[in-house]
Amino acid sequence: MDIAHIFKPYEQAVEISLQMPDDWKYTIWDVEAEFPQWGYSIQVLGRDDTAFDIFGQFGTLTAVGYSNGPKSFQTSQGLTGQYFWDEYMLDDKNPAIQGMIVFDTELAGFYGVSFNMPKSFYSENKDIIDKVFQSIVIKEAQ
Repeated sequence: MDIAHIFKPYEQAVEISLQMPDDWKYTIWDVEAEFPQWGYSIQVLGRDDTAFDIFGQFGTLTAVGYSNGPKSFQTSQGLTGQYFWDEYMLDDKNPAIQGMIVFDTELAGFYGVSFNMPKSFYSENKDIIDKVFQSIVIKEAQ
């Protein structure tokens, strides 16, 4: 499924688009004075413990506290960024993975992806998740 939405955080309108499987769910959040972020929250296969956000925000976006990275990242459309990740244990003693991609853009605002999910789920679905991340386009809207 193709998703595209135009956000207007500044005078400059920005379109964020991506492709994801039809059975995944997403929510759009627009800029509000009390919530200075915009983008998508994506729930994978309806699971509460497998989600990620593709977003923009006012202020600098940094990936502090991750043990792995940065690793260079590039989408299929040439958007570049830095990828950071970490593994940790959930309360039920199962391993989980969390990560962040901080994109390099000339657009107003700062853009990235953050995700958090059980490591077993990430490993089983890594190819699909990578395809979704690869499909991300962030550009000035016309």
